[in-house]
Amino acid sequence: MTVPPDAMARAAIPANLPELVHTAFTRARASGDVLFFPTQATLINVNSIPFQLRFSPSLASKPRGTQPTAPLPPQSQELANNPKPRVTAAAAAAARFNPFAAPVPPLLIAPLGISHNLVLNKFAVVPEHFILATQAFKPQHHLLEREDLEVAWGCGMLPFQTFAERIGEGVDLLAVYKRLYRKACEVVLGAGQVEEEQEGGEARVDYNLAMTRDVMAIAPRVVEGTPVSVVDADGTRREVGLLSLNGTVLAGTALVKKVEEWEALTAEPGQLVELLGKIGVPSIKEGPGKAAKGTALL
Repeated sequence: MTVPPDAMARAAIPANLPELVHTAFTRARASGDVLFFPTQATLINVNSIPFQLRFSPSLASKPRGTQPTAPLPPQSQELANNPKPRVTAAAAAAARFNPFAAPVPPLLIAPLGISHNLVLNKFAVVPEHFILATQAFKPQHHLLEREDLEVAWGCGMLPFQTFAERIGEGVDLLAVYKRLYRKACEVVLGAGQVEEEQEGGEARVDYNLAMTRDVMAIAPRVVEGTPVSVVDADGTRREVGLLSLNGTVLAGTALVKKVEEWEALTAEPGQLVELLGKIGVPSIKEGPGKAAKGTALL
């Protein structure tokens, strides 16, 4: 009997996953293998959507991990032995330190089949924060694969455009992902620039992806972050920091690391709406004076 790929992914997920995560986090935090950075939070109204802004000054000065002494991968060993090697993009990527290649035991929650690991985030801003990582090295800027989506699935109005589809049992997750990714490419690059379907390799555009048991959503991105500013006494604006956003933007959360950024955004909540509109493709307006529309995720 042939087992569907998504069924294999579900079978690899431990039934007691919440308990495993809780136990691993508690032990790793006690041993110092996980560094927990408490945050202060407030809710800011973004076009009638409660958006969570978190402040974690400790995260701005988090320690940088050093590369452990370990045998070099084949590509890196070739670079070390050959004084004038032909450096390819793949070899250069392999030579970089990959913290997920061999996670230290205190951070490893559980392997999921032969393709992925569940590992604790060493620098956690929420309790029991864990990461779904591939066991083999996969460039972060390449397209996701079927296994990435199936394993992840097993476990309102916005100022930037998003694309979403409902998912569930029996849905081809890879096909849904490709449709959403194509829409993201079309809105960033233009429909005329996206003709053939991309099967793999580096993604054409930057994006954030979120997935629940019921919905998959993509938010195309055009910048990593936008400047945060305050108004001085003379009426001029002065930059005090940079609001950098990641996938948590689709969960309605932004994290700032400097008190100046925190004070600027809490004192002027409308600035957050403006900044969110700059990170991706601005939402379509229905006409003069009309509110911007985005894709509702629910």
